[in-house]
Amino acid sequence: MPGKRITDHQVHKYKQHRNRLSQVAAAAKAGVSERSARRIEDAQSLPSQRPARNWRTREDPLSSVWDSEVVPLLQADARLNAVTLLEELQRRYPGQWVSAPIEFCPPVPIEFWPGTKAGGLTANCG
Repeated sequence: MPGKRITDHQVHKYKQHRNRLSQVAAAAKAGVSERSARRIEDAQSLPSQRPARNWRTREDPLSSVWDSEVVPLLQADARLNAVTLLEELQRRYPGQWVSAPIEFCPPVPIEFWPGTKAGGLTANCG
């Protein structure tokens, strides 16, 4: 299932089934994809033994306006959701941000966004 990390238990199950089944069948029995099965076979360690990723995969698109625009909006109304924030930024800065499909926008805890002290609020996309 996309977005879920493979557990040590799944790796052990995959390796048990792989001794007597094909890669595809063993992956299905362990509940992982074929692509993940290839990664398991190439891996030198269990998932729990690998270091956690601590780097950003992409540049933060809101870094230029976070302190000056987004934080004051959230301080004024902590119940704002991500769609409302995006629409307000689009109104203030036409053409700078494009709309993303909101069905793919997960809830993001604001306390983990850069430079915030919002106290664990959640910005929902819908």
